[in-house]
Amino acid sequence: MQKASLAERFRVNEASLESIKIHSNSIEYHYALDGEGHRFRVSYNSVNFFQDFALSSKAELHAFAVILGIIGFARFGAVLPKRLTVNEFSEYVPGFVYQFLQEVLPGVWSEHRYQLEMTDFKHPAWKKGDNMYTPSTFPLFAQDSMLPTDGQKVLLTSGAGKDSLLCAQLLEQAHIEYDLVTLFFSLYGQFDQQKQMFRSVIGQNQQVRLHQVYFEDEYYQWLEERLTQWSIREIFPDKPFRVEAGETLISSLAYVPVQLAHRCSVQAWGNEKSADLPNLVLPDTGEPIAHQWSKSLEAEQLINDFLAKMFVDAHRSSLIKPLHDVRIFKTLFEISGNLPYATNSCNIAKPWCGHCEKCAYVFLGFATYGNYDKTIEAFGQNLLDKVELLPIWEELLGLKEYISWECVGSAEEAQIYFYKMYKKGIDSKATQLFEHQILQPMRDQGMNKGQIHLHFKLLEQRYLKVHSQHHTLPQWIMNRIRY
Repeated sequence: MQKASLAERFRVNEASLESIKIHSNSIEYHYALDGEGHRFRVSYNSVNFFQDFALSSKAELHAFAVILGIIGFARFGAVLPKRLTVNEFSEYVPGFVYQFLQEVLPGVWSEHRYQLEMTDFKHPAWKKGDNMYTPSTFPLFAQDSMLPTDGQKVLLTSGAGKDSLLCAQLLEQAHIEYDLVTLFFSLYGQFDQQKQMFRSVIGQNQQVRLHQVYFEDEYYQWLEERLTQWSIREIFPDKPFRVEAGETLISSLAYVPVQLAHRCSVQAWGNEKSADLPNLVLPDTGEPIAHQWSKSLEAEQLINDFLAKMFVDAHRSSLIKPLHDVRIFKTLFEISGNLPYATNSCNIAKPWCGHCEKCAYVFLGFATYGNYDKTIEAFGQNLLDKVELLPIWEELLGLKEYISWECVGSAEEAQIYFYKMYKKGIDSKATQLFEHQILQPMRDQGMNKGQIHLHFKLLEQRYLKVHSQHHTLPQWIMNRIRY
């Protein structure tokens, strides 16, 4: 059977939102994918819907729960549903919600469309109920979102990685008060293990409060069974098959009750400028395909505009959007000492699996701007000497026609790291690859040692630049943050 036919049979015809139950500190959803049901539960440790939003109407609370459930459709990128069904919940859904998903899903699902060779498909059709939306409900929770007059507080999202650590350090240096909120997601393993990893990173942070949001999702077990049934990973073996989707969209909205209940004027994320770069551009259409599209400035602007239509004072921005990874690694080790070695960024195994693109990239950045031996100790092995990682190093260095399918920086940034490692005299299989595939061609073109050094010096200076207009941050934060 042809790949296109198999992919068409693998995908879902209809994703529907079947039921919603609102509890005091959680919302439980039931979805159906071509009739097969699963549960998705969003829980809070520091929000009580019936107390914190007691001044709001029942309709507002239901509207929030319904819209969060509809944004939850974004999780289904791996199966590219043809139709999204809202059923009787349409009475709570204004038109801008449908418009928002139509705007963001082509980017959020770009990698999923690419991996199933369905890039012509942009977003699903809608099947709405007969009940009409009444506009009197919005903005939501307006009575509850009055901010205190004695200052501004930030809700900092933290995943126990290097970027959220740097954000916390920047806020503390600027004497900006902040709470921390973190997402514990069943996709990434047992909650207790995730909590333990998280505590090891934020132990020295100076947040006022620590908030926890939990996503318990049965969909991914269903998806794994479907992938096995159709042998999709064997049929499409050219890249790692991406299963997760929409996490940034869903959590951005899910954090708002925490943000409003605890009087935080800004929901601050740690998404860098390097995330704006696509992994590849389709030669026929010029469409960018991006693993990190939901972390891009374009996505940030769309999400922020969407939240502004739903709430009063629920601003959302990335604190490090003006910075490339080169600047992030450098600044992180300048101001954070040994704290970065306790972070984790791997999406396969915590803290580090040691064989994926993300592990390789972060190892390289840590070894470049931190301490080489401490980096090896933190990762439990020297990734630069692993033969099986050589194809990944080739991807990261730009020797393939795409960037590795992970949250990594550009090929030029990887080349900067490798050159600095090479100058330190680090000899490894990866640095030998860099010398043979990057430096030697430059020599063959007639560049001498001084010219090569100048090339990488200027390249590093370009990526160390602070892009002071490349963000959506409120001016009061920009006035106080010192990158």
